[in-house]
Amino acid sequence: MLICKNRLFRRFLFFSMMFLIFSLFYNQFTYANESEKVEKMKDNTEHVRIQQKRIISSLKSIEDCLINQGTIKNE
Repeated sequence: MLICKNRLFRRFLFFSMMFLIFSLFYNQFTYANESEKVEKMKDNTEHVRIQQKRIISSLKSIEDCLINQGTIKNE
């Protein structure tokens, strides 16, 4: 066990508590921003899926028109 003077122990305790408080605040601000980014990424993912569905449906309609005109053969 570490033997030290009462004054030195209080200083260590004080700085340890200050570091703990600072770490908690920093962690809270850092991870709060990360959760907002995750939510924004989910919204962007849904937007991309909608765009992909529109593109695929447009390409299918173009393909159907070309097949009806006889320009390309159905494979």
